[in-house]
Amino acid sequence: MSNMIDVKPFNFLANTCKILLLVWLVGWSTQAKAQCDCGRIDALQKLLKNEANAQKRAEIFNELSAKYYESKQKQLAMRYANDALSYATRNRDKKGQAMALYNKANVNYDPAKGDEGSLQTTVDLFDKARAIYEELGDKEGLANTLEGLGKFYKKYAYLTSSDNANARKAVENLEKAEDIRENLVKSGSLSDEQKEAQRKKLGEIFSALIEVYFNNLNDNTKAQQFYDRSIEVLGQNDDNVTAQLGRQIKKNEEKERERQNLIIFIVSIGGAVMIILSIGLFINIGRTRKKNRLLDEQKTKLARTNKMIEEKNELIEAKNRQMESHNQELAELNKKMNRVNKEVELTNFELNEKNEEINQTAEALKQQSLALESQKVKLEKAYETITLLSQVGQDLTSSLDFDKTLNTLENRVKEMMPVDGFSVCIFEEGKNELNFRYVTEFGSRQSPFTLSMEDTHHPAVWCVKNNKEIIIHQKEDLNAQSFYDNSINSSLNSMMYYPMLNEDHVIGAVSVQSRLIAAYTPYYADIFKTLVLYSSIAISNAENYRTLHSTLDDLKTTQDQLVEAEKMASLGNLVAGVAHEINTPVGIGVTAASRLETKTNDFLELYNSKKMKKSDLEKYLSTNKEGTKIILNNLNRAAKLVQGFKQVAVGQSNEEKQKFNLKTYVEDTLIALQPKLKNKPYELKVDLDELVIESFSGAYSQIITNLVMNSIIHAFKGRDEGIISLSIKQHGDRLKMTYSDDGNGIAPEILDKVFDPFVTTNREGGGTGLGMNILYNLVVQKLKGKVDFKSGVGEGVTFYFDLPMNV
Repeated sequence: MSNMIDVKPFNFLANTCKILLLVWLVGWSTQAKAQCDCGRIDALQKLLKNEANAQKRAEIFNELSAKYYESKQKQLAMRYANDALSYATRNRDKKGQAMALYNKANVNYDPAKGDEGSLQTTVDLFDKARAIYEELGDKEGLANTLEGLGKFYKKYAYLTSSDNANARKAVENLEKAEDIRENLVKSGSLSDEQKEAQRKKLGEIFSALIEVYFNNLNDNTKAQQFYDRSIEVLGQNDDNVTAQLGRQIKKNEEKERERQNLIIFIVSIGGAVMIILSIGLFINIGRTRKKNRLLDEQKTKLARTNKMIEEKNELIEAKNRQMESHNQELAELNKKMNRVNKEVELTNFELNEKNEEINQTAEALKQQSLALESQKVKLEKAYETITLLSQVGQDLTSSLDFDKTLNTLENRVKEMMPVDGFSVCIFEEGKNELNFRYVTEFGSRQSPFTLSMEDTHHPAVWCVKNNKEIIIHQKEDLNAQSFYDNSINSSLNSMMYYPMLNEDHVIGAVSVQSRLIAAYTPYYADIFKTLVLYSSIAISNAENYRTLHSTLDDLKTTQDQLVEAEKMASLGNLVAGVAHEINTPVGIGVTAASRLETKTNDFLELYNSKKMKKSDLEKYLSTNKEGTKIILNNLNRAAKLVQGFKQVAVGQSNEEKQKFNLKTYVEDTLIALQPKLKNKPYELKVDLDELVIESFSGAYSQIITNLVMNSIIHAFKGRDEGIISLSIKQHGDRLKMTYSDDGNGIAPEILDKVFDPFVTTNREGGGTGLGMNILYNLVVQKLKGKVDFKSGVGEGVTFYFDLPMNV
């Protein structure tokens, strides 16, 4: 009997050691294999550097992730799995996506963190991979995914030890994988080598199933069934390690039965010992009674102690209740944290997809940075030139005298480039001629002359007719391009001709000549082009100023024709006569010009009296600048209105879209309207946001002008005072403009016709009834906005505009 007691436990221990040795050998062989794959990893890294195809790169990333997982390098495995998923997603490679999701699932969960959400995320990754393989009908991939998910549940079965939920999920997925692989082995579509690979994987699945049923689910019957099934599929003498492990488990069961027999024997011996101890117990009863008295005394002391303990227990229970309340709050917080973690994981997934795009953008920005650095020197030089050109522009546009403007232009051009000859010609469209009104050679003023626009071999005529510049580096090039210019000195070689534009219309050309060959570089050409632009504005201003009174006569004639046309034709034929809309800018221009003339005469008298002070000069210059600006703005507006009289019919304007400061532009428009408000008891309240928009500036000017004139003419008729309010505010990507007055309001009978053409209550005063119709067409058709209003008799009117920031 003694031998039985000693031998069997040692046999059991020896068998256990054998199983541990077997498991260690399996782990050692896996580690050795991972180490041996280093050469493959190096080869994959080299392939990755030379591979440009996105699908191939995804395959390489997937294999790298698997190899790093085998070698226990989880961070690298996760990184390459993310790269593979990004490439496969962009390339719409379903199989690549499934493989990447499978690789991510293998390395996603970290049991050290104990994150239940991360565990579920891992299961979700397996499920996504499984769904894609099912969609593709890829049996091998589906079996791999089910096997991986089953082994994952097996590995972390201890996390749900109470109900064995993870262990049951493990055997569920492993059994599915075993069924797929067994069918693949039975099918005749696999080679011998492929069948052997499937047999090895079946052995691993059988081993895992036996282990879960035996160790986690305590279902020895099921474990025995899968052991028998492994022998049936793999054979009795199969060398597969996992099949051998199954046979070892069966032997362990036999040894467990031997151990239970040993326990029964030991219990029998223990019973005999208890009988002997009972006899000794009766002997000691007497001694125990003596000790009982002592124990009673100790009980009294213990009772007092227990009472104190009970009081402390009550305190502890109170604290426990507080702790339970805190624990409930913590549980709620944990739930919220889990939801946040899931959202963060989804965000990280999206960010990983964008990392590649960001890296590419960073490289492009680096190249742009180098290019910008090389341009820095050019920009500094250009800044100096721009500053000088800006001063030149102010000098040119500050005068309305034609000859003085051209003389200033010639002097400025000579300061900035080599010039021996200079000429300015004006296109007279009615005569179809070019009038050379300003010509100099070697500092001497030449006689004016004209050229027919049919003489297209002259460079100036060709330049104006084609709206293109001409640059000649030597005189021979002029002849080579079938050009001639008998009007210039024969010693001049280099020359430039640039057209002058006024609102996309060619009004003439400016030319410079030099004795030097190739005198005009692209740098000089850019400067000259800018100077010509300034000169175009200055010459247009001078011409507009000179023809102001003639234009007024033409406008009055047009106004008369409009009144007659309104009686005879429809809207499309009548728009050409909206005279009162034109009179506003023209009248303002005339008023400003008259005021400027008065101020100039006062200034001359002060100057001639030799009593002029610096403050007088500054005041005059300020008034002159403001008056000139008003004249130029309103002459340009008048020209645009003359050209766009038909906008009511077509709902469009020829004005181009541009970026401009809305607050500044509206304030300029209101300044232009000051003559209409001057000496009238009307108060103007303005509340404007500082905004830069991309739209049609002229449309805003005309809308505000129409509204203000309507208030003056209609709203305040017969009233001694009134208040006009204008507010422009930004709301997101739109403007909210509100215009109101506290005047007479709109009569009920025309409330529904306010925006119709020819609706007016001032027909006897010359009103055409087109002002509000023009406003409506500008807002809806040109500015792509909305307009509405409310009004009551004696309550004034309020217009509401909803307009886009960028048309």
